Amino acid sequence: MARAYDRAHTSVGLPLAVEEAVAGWVARDLPSLDWRRQHDVDLATGTVVPAGMLAKAA
Repeated sequence: MARAYDRAHTSVGLPLAVEEAVAGWVARDLPSLDWRRQHDVDLATGTVVPAGMLAKAA
């Protein structure tokens, strides 16, 4: 599962195909992530952070 946020750090709903594509991109480009934990993607910056951190930064 992938979650994404816009510039205002608002959660962006993703169609399943996009969700899978984003998750695949993160898995390929960041293989060292701890996959036992969830992560969020900021589509505006390409930043990947532990789940919930983007919402707290808003």
